[in-house]
Amino acid sequence: MDKRIEIFSVNDMTDVALVYNASEERNELMKLASVSGDGKPITIVNPEPLMTFDTLKKCINEDANIKCVYVWTLSRLEELTKIADYLKSKSIQLVVKIPSIQLLNDDGTISLAFSLLQEFAKTDFSKLKN
Repeated sequence: MDKRIEIFSVNDMTDVALVYNASEERNELMKLASVSGDGKPITIVNPEPLMTFDTLKKCINEDANIKCVYVWTLSRLEELTKIADYLKSKSIQLVVKIPSIQLLNDDGTISLAFSLLQEFAKTDFSKLKN
């Protein structure tokens, strides 16, 4: 199944983006985001194996109300460091279901747990290149 992004309104000022590839994942992310699913969400289908930075960035640039991106698992995203840096620059929270982790602390800084994941990802990628 293609990766999908759906944009839902939580209230008049806040939208959330859900990144998933199966209906079970969508339902769990909707619960996590406390989204009822009423109304028509904006759905973007991404035929690539992973949700690309460009696709996610396009969604965020087209909807200034997005304040949080919910993702089933980090393996759904490509270019994690690039996405994390971009979301931080926009003060947009990233919430990952598995493992349960958030990008930003309450003060807007990148969480230690997320920083460690980024370092592991960089290390693993560099090993693959060698």
